[in-house]
Amino acid sequence: MIEIFNSREIAVGIWVSIFFIISLFEKKLRKCYQNILTVFFNRKIIIPFILMIFYVIVSIYFLEKINLWQENQIKNSIIWFATSASVTFFRLNDIENPEEYFSAALKDNFKIIIFLEFVISFYTFGLITEFILLPFLLLLGVLKAKAEIQKENQELLPTINFILGIFTLITIIFTIYKLYTSFESFKQNTTFYDLISPICLSLLIIPFHYFLYKYILFEVVYIRIKSTFKNKRLIKYSFIKSLIFFRFNKTKINRWLFKVNMEQLKTKKEISNSMREIKERILIEKNPPKISKTDGWSPFYIITQLEKLGINMGDYKESYNNEWYSCSNYITIESEEIIKNNIAFYIEGNSSIASEIKIVLNVNNLNSEKNDIEKLILYVKKITKFSTKLDLQNKIIAKLKKKINYKTEIDLYSFEIQKDLYLNSNNYELKFSIKITKPNTV
Repeated sequence: MIEIFNSREIAVGIWVSIFFIISLFEKKLRKCYQNILTVFFNRKIIIPFILMIFYVIVSIYFLEKINLWQENQIKNSIIWFATSASVTFFRLNDIENPEEYFSAALKDNFKIIIFLEFVISFYTFGLITEFILLPFLLLLGVLKAKAEIQKENQELLPTINFILGIFTLITIIFTIYKLYTSFESFKQNTTFYDLISPICLSLLIIPFHYFLYKYILFEVVYIRIKSTFKNKRLIKYSFIKSLIFFRFNKTKINRWLFKVNMEQLKTKKEISNSMREIKERILIEKNPPKISKTDGWSPFYIITQLEKLGINMGDYKESYNNEWYSCSNYITIESEEIIKNNIAFYIEGNSSIASEIKIVLNVNNLNSEKNDIEKLILYVKKITKFSTKLDLQNKIIAKLKKKINYKTEIDLYSFEIQKDLYLNSNNYELKFSIKITKPNTV
């Protein structure tokens, strides 16, 4: 039985088994497994999952009938189901734009890189080598991902990429050598099925995942609309019209639902108008009007510039009294402390012009405040540069470091520092804002 698995698959199996057995001695992990099983066997998950199993079985039967699948592909099909199909299944609820996602999935199956990856994975090292390499490569992968996210660790990236590059080069050389010395084993009949069967299964599963995504979206939208409106006719009208009008786009529907909850709409006409407003808003965002610097900034320009700094902002949307805003999530600043400080970014203004940019550092742990204030200053410098074309004055930097309330006007802009202590605590909020002070009155 073990002969049907290559050395890499056996190494993975051994490491997974070791981790699982060790984790059973940890109470929190055991509890985690119990929670996962409880969630998995929920009716809303287990029924679609069983349907997916039947769908895959039918797909395999179809591929066998047209001679694109053989019995020797049972192992590969199980591995494909446990990885590719199941991972996509559990990620469906996180997909924002299904057309882009499934279109990319379709294209990926026709890329030449798939053939190259298949050839490289066809030949494996010995079991001992694979057993040693696996945790080493996993560690490098984790370090690489961490270095890409955390700016303070980015100096490690060249070294990590060099090591991974060396390993890739060795693997390619090893593969070329194996192809040259034992090409007969590669071109045998089963190799064709090893390559083509997972690709065919991946293509066939796309319609199932796509329609399951639509069903999930159906259910989520219906529940949210039902909780918003009490009138049954309005519920039905809003549900059907929103799905058709926004073409099942989750992001657009969520934006519309936010507006519905804010304005408490009560008629079909109000609902239709709100949908048109969201659609018009999206068109404006794609082609934003130019804003004179004497009036303020285009909110979409500021959002784009912040995204270049790795800051994901929410939609620019209306709150109350014709006030508009966009804000980021709280971004945790990495440190060795258990309780970490965080930072958030805000844009405020009216429907077409942003008049204030705000950066807020929430100091929840005084042990790392000095380093985190330095990170705040780095952000403030960059934001000041792209929003005002001015360099941040040393005097303002000094005030920030000392956490001194301060306000000054330079050119068209007002710069303000404000420190607010939390109630019954030495922790505080340090806020830096840039405002337009001399709007154009012409």
